[in-house]
Amino acid sequence: VWFGGWRRPSAIVTYSSDGTLLWTMAEGTLTPGRELPWPETATWPLAPESSGRWFVESDQQPAGQLALWDLSSLREARPRALKRSGYWHFAATDFHPSGDWVVVNTHDMSEISFWPLSTRFPDVVDGGWYSLGFSPDGRYLITHKSEADEDGTHHTRLLPVPGSGAPEIPDLRLPSVVNGMKVYAKNEYAVTCWYGRDMLLIPLSGGDPRNLEEFAEDDLTITAFSPSGRLVAGADEYTTGKPTLRVWEIETGNTRVFDQPTDPEAASGKGFVNRLEFDDDDTLYTSGTAGLLRWDLETGKHERILRAPPGGWLYMSMATEGRKILLSDFHETPEGQIAAFLDLDTGELRDLEIPGHGMLQLSPDGTLWLSAETDGSL
Repeated sequence: VWFGGWRRPSAIVTYSSDGTLLWTMAEGTLTPGRELPWPETATWPLAPESSGRWFVESDQQPAGQLALWDLSSLREARPRALKRSGYWHFAATDFHPSGDWVVVNTHDMSEISFWPLSTRFPDVVDGGWYSLGFSPDGRYLITHKSEADEDGTHHTRLLPVPGSGAPEIPDLRLPSVVNGMKVYAKNEYAVTCWYGRDMLLIPLSGGDPRNLEEFAEDDLTITAFSPSGRLVAGADEYTTGKPTLRVWEIETGNTRVFDQPTDPEAASGKGFVNRLEFDDDDTLYTSGTAGLLRWDLETGKHERILRAPPGGWLYMSMATEGRKILLSDFHETPEGQIAAFLDLDTGELRDLEIPGHGMLQLSPDGTLWLSAETDGSL
């Protein structure tokens, strides 16, 4: 069986101790492009698919598998492994002209194996990263590495979501570990927090992070940007002192501090604010042991819209596009869980009958809800 045929090259792949690099060709000029993740089992050279989306190993004596790279996936995603049992000897590979199939002769040249490429498989990124969620526009996946380098540097990455067209953002090198990150909607900067030790404002275009005023003994874990990006807010989720809500003006550094109310009948010592979201630059919503509160940031006053259940607290998920809030409660027993829906335009608050008992999430347009159940189901 013979595969292959001459095709006009669209790129050049170079192999060195510095990594495997893909160079693109345009108007007779070579331009260095992306670096390909390279597993220990991979060998060179690589064979490209005609559109330039796929690359596959072309080693004629692979160890029972061949690596397949998808350039439309996350840049750091490891290649797929094409595996079959049996002895592979003088294996040859080729792509269908449509780009929908890759074929390899396997089993000591006695069989031909086809793999479909039209099926979308998950992207897997190795290296000890964990997810902090998506940016507000959905164009980036926010990831963080908990283990530091030898010099104490921690790494946070904003990985462009495949197909989004989002530009690359350099690796964010931070002086401390973070437990959460919020990104401004225009992807100009991010804010991170780590239990009151640091609250870093990070310019995504480059530059050093700026440490906002510390919370002293407070355990700051919840942050948010205002719609204009002018303000950033933070609140205590756990603290041994008096819980507070703070609002920073990014340009001036001015800080406003508000005392959080407490409810003697709600959960004690299990959290004060678990979510906060801006409605506009003057209005902020918080949920937690004090229930659902609406804050007037000009006066510092708050209004309780819904009280938390005895021994529990409320959790909110806001649809920023649909201007709606989905509320769920947590308490010691799952019976009688509260689920409510608040329309921010009309002020209507109505109870919902939603099955299950879990942390409810609302889609940005306010049309879908998600419940993560205690048995691991969604």
